[in-house]
Amino acid sequence: MGSLYYNNSKFIYEDKGGDAKILLDCGNYLANKSRIPMHRLAGMDCLTIPDLLLGLLEKEKENGDDLEFPAALLDILLAARLVISPRPVNVLEYGSMTGRISLHLAEVLGAFNEASALVCAYDTIEPEWMERMTQAERLPKLSFYAGDFGNLKLSEHYFDIVVINGMVNYLKPEEVIADALRLAAEDGVLICYSADTPLLESTFKLYFEEREEYEITPLRKVLAAKAGDRSWKKGTEPDLSLEERIRGDLEKAERILEGKAHPEKCLAEMAECLKQDIRAAVGAGRNDLKIRLIECRQEIMGK
Repeated sequence: MGSLYYNNSKFIYEDKGGDAKILLDCGNYLANKSRIPMHRLAGMDCLTIPDLLLGLLEKEKENGDDLEFPAALLDILLAARLVISPRPVNVLEYGSMTGRISLHLAEVLGAFNEASALVCAYDTIEPEWMERMTQAERLPKLSFYAGDFGNLKLSEHYFDIVVINGMVNYLKPEEVIADALRLAAEDGVLICYSADTPLLESTFKLYFEEREEYEITPLRKVLAAKAGDRSWKKGTEPDLSLEERIRGDLEKAERILEGKAHPEKCLAEMAECLKQDIRAAVGAGRNDLKIRLIECRQEIMGK
């Protein structure tokens, strides 16, 4: 499990192996081209980047649940991309749900430049999202959009940053990532929060061989990649057959688990099917899929 901390004016991510990476160095004043200063001079009374990020972290701690780490990580990764320029940016949150992540994105964007735009997209209208946005102290240009996942009717190549909110368990994650790529600018960035959604995570990895990866827990990660680094652009269209087959088998297993009783033969056949899927996942180096399959097989064998 990774960890995140602030030390000596630096926001640092440390993985479970002990390797540390500086996500944002607030002591490197010359690297900051944004309109928010990284430090406060004597006698000054203004918001600084550490004030903003640490303040949002403290605000999230008050909620008392487990979104503190991923929200802080997303805040820092977003801020690290905003310090390079004073200009406004266009950001899309793909799958906004009730606005838990939206609030953080809005606060960061609004603080850096109120002329920035944040579009939060979901497949239904969520009144709770609008209520949550009233809690923001700083807002960019903000809008909520309801559309179909995999086919959002928004302008192509318009967004500088697309944040895929993996708190949504997308039925077809490959279509979501392909749609996010369509909407991202050619020099844009995709940031994906995978929250117990291994198919989304593994599909993102298929699309982007070159990426940043930050583990929160084995089943919760934040992945980031440049839109221009998508692997299919190099003529290697991702092979999603493994994902599709395993997803189908997991759905069958879940239906069995939801039932009250099944013949021993049915359970044995499903356990053997999952065993073969585990071998395929191991052979493909897909530890994320392997973990989910093992857990599901153990539940099947315990019925």
